[in-house]
Amino acid sequence: MFEAVQQRLQHAGLAHVVFGSAAGSVYGLRRLPADIDVLVRCDSLAPLWECFPDARPVAENGLALDEVELWQAPLILRAAGRSHVLPFDDQLAAHSLSHPRFGRVLGLEDQLLIKSILQRPAPEKSDVDDVRVMLAACGARIDRAYFAWRAEQCDALKRVRTLVPELLP
Repeated sequence: MFEAVQQRLQHAGLAHVVFGSAAGSVYGLRRLPADIDVLVRCDSLAPLWECFPDARPVAENGLALDEVELWQAPLILRAAGRSHVLPFDDQLAAHSLSHPRFGRVLGLEDQLLIKSILQRPAPEKSDVDDVRVMLAACGARIDRAYFAWRAEQCDALKRVRTLVPELLP
């Protein structure tokens, strides 16, 4: 199913990256993801509905197809009564990496940032545990300057500092 979704997105010319626990598996997470989250660069959901007319809506900016969820960028993260916006911009694209199974995968710093903003507790999503595992597996590879810049751009410095103060100046 995921390969067919990727092909449709590529055919439509829609830039996309895998994020969430599927991307986390690239950075050391060992649990199996329940689904594959895909962030898609598009101005509205219309192009996604055109590609996937049989999808069902998820929240206000997403579509679901069996085990794949497609999210319109910018990604809006809601946590602790606030909204934080992660754009799909050139910096995000440049920090993403190529993966043989998933195609483009969200960069380590952006993946850590999403989970550091959400901080959903176990057993729901275990973002806090995921951050710790990814830091242990990949901590030496983190571009701290980019992480801090992106956290500031998302207006999330205060929230992120509560979980990963060592990544911020």
